[in-house]
Amino acid sequence: FVEFGLRWECMDGTFNPSGNCATWTQSFHQIATEVLGMDFDPIPKMQGWLQDAGFEDVKLADEIVPIGPWPRNRRLKEIGRYFLSNMLEGGVENYTLMLFTKAGWNETSVRAMLGGVRRELLDPGIHAFTRA
Repeated sequence: FVEFGLRWECMDGTFNPSGNCATWTQSFHQIATEVLGMDFDPIPKMQGWLQDAGFEDVKLADEIVPIGPWPRNRRLKEIGRYFLSNMLEGGVENYTLMLFTKAGWNETSVRAMLGGVRRELLDPGIHAFTRA
């Protein structure tokens, strides 16, 4: 199975570590842990879970998943388009609104932050990625 991480990275310095997307991912993980008691970063534990369940020869593959169509490689560019579409249209706003308002944020503040996240996600000059 595949799990996508919500901690974003960058190798060329185009992703602002204090920008909207970075703030969103950090806040998302913090709120999920503190308010809901949920772990939104299960990837480091998954191999052990499978082995504990009796699976043998479990292999972990670490793949880069671009956020947006910025890569030159055609395959990665297409993957980035799909991931970006998932982020923008796949319910990120819904579960962010639920999670952040449960933590005491008001809806207007959440929507303002998400507007900044959308702007950064759509900026082709930002070369962020996650891992799967």
